[in-house]
Amino acid sequence: MNRVRIALCLLLAAGTSLIGQTDRGIITGTVTDSSGAVIPDARITVIHVSTNVPYRTATTAAGEYTAPSLPVGEYRVVIEKEGFKQSVHQGVLVTGGGSVRLDAVLEVGATQQSVVVTADVQMLQTESAKVSSQVSNRMIDELPLVVGGGMRSPFNLATITPQVNGSGTSFRIGGGQGGSWGIVLDGISANTNRYGDTAWAATNSPSLEAITEFNVETNGFKAEFGHAGGGQLTFVSKSGSNQFHGSAYDFVRNDALDARGFFNLTRGIYKQHDFGASAGGPVRIPKLYNGRDRTFFFWTYEGFRNRVGASTRPTGIPPAEFYQGDFRNYVRRDLSRVVIWDPATTRMVNNVWTRNPFPDNLIPQARFDSLSKKVLPHGQEVKSNRPEILPGTWEYVWENYLASGVSLNPVNKTSVKLDHMLSSAHRLGFLFNFSRSSRVAGATGPPGLPGMISTFDPW
Repeated sequence: MNRVRIALCLLLAAGTSLIGQTDRGIITGTVTDSSGAVIPDARITVIHVSTNVPYRTATTAAGEYTAPSLPVGEYRVVIEKEGFKQSVHQGVLVTGGGSVRLDAVLEVGATQQSVVVTADVQMLQTESAKVSSQVSNRMIDELPLVVGGGMRSPFNLATITPQVNGSGTSFRIGGGQGGSWGIVLDGISANTNRYGDTAWAATNSPSLEAITEFNVETNGFKAEFGHAGGGQLTFVSKSGSNQFHGSAYDFVRNDALDARGFFNLTRGIYKQHDFGASAGGPVRIPKLYNGRDRTFFFWTYEGFRNRVGASTRPTGIPPAEFYQGDFRNYVRRDLSRVVIWDPATTRMVNNVWTRNPFPDNLIPQARFDSLSKKVLPHGQEVKSNRPEILPGTWEYVWENYLASGVSLNPVNKTSVKLDHMLSSAHRLGFLFNFSRSSRVAGATGPPGLPGMISTFDPW
């Protein structure tokens, strides 16, 4: 049985109606002249560098301005007012759910003149009291992640941020209880109905290649996160730009590069591939439509293949006489017999509970449980495959079988992101994410014991 997860997001941002949208950022500040007097009605143009999309606003009577609901990325801010030189601020970085303070001082002069300021934005967060750690796109792209039994997950990167630890259902943020955290993707909740399980939340999220950044908030987060008692994670999906770009990758782990385990007879089968590709840019239809500065796409695919064999450490199956209730040869390593006690003889003697052993360690078959009688024939079908182990010893009982078989854990993820500018104040966003995962046995059967007594759980 396959497990399929589909996420569909359709967001329409109109002017300031989505100020609380958690995946967007804000640029705010005050515009003054050289004497410190505020300047009202100054024109503010905020330009997204990679897409060249402008966002326009103006200062109030108090000289203050706010450019809300901005997609993450680098911006150029142009401030203009008649009788003053144009002020241009470059390298302004906006993060998901973050607020950037950008104050400007305009100099008297001709409007054709401009003053260019690079990277003057204050790094200290002063617009809110929240405590957060942002994981940027560069960190997501360049920090190595261990591909050990599962597809790469942004939760692995979240653990490098302060006040985050644990994994699975014990994943904790800001000292909260395991599982008492919230998660949103592009402003929409990505929590599952399973208690705080990062594995399931990671399954619902897009490929790591489709995430541009994420933010971990541990304190002082906004009212819309009231359900997140211990903290909040905010994921932002990656969008296309005016430049076509893409990637291809394959993270490989193979048993040919592994050492044999200390207790294993041989190196076990372990072959892993985490591979995929991505592509993004402006939407173009030859002779029909050119989406430069207006319409953008970003597509990703990630596949995971995990072929894991049974443990090569010997285990044990009962000898044939055990199925008949004969435990006369059941001995410890020092060859002393392991006594089988009769529970039906349990009694109190001198304030001590005691019971009698079965005579000669033989359990009458009439005493066998009815359910056990149905299961025993399936166990008898499994034979020892290590005949070199001597009978009558501890090894005969516990190290006489070497399991075989492999399990396969294929996972496929694909996502498509579309962004379209209706106007400088209206934009449309669409995200489709599809995930399919399963666990099946290989051609030689599942790892471990075969048949009806197998513990392998396919899904």
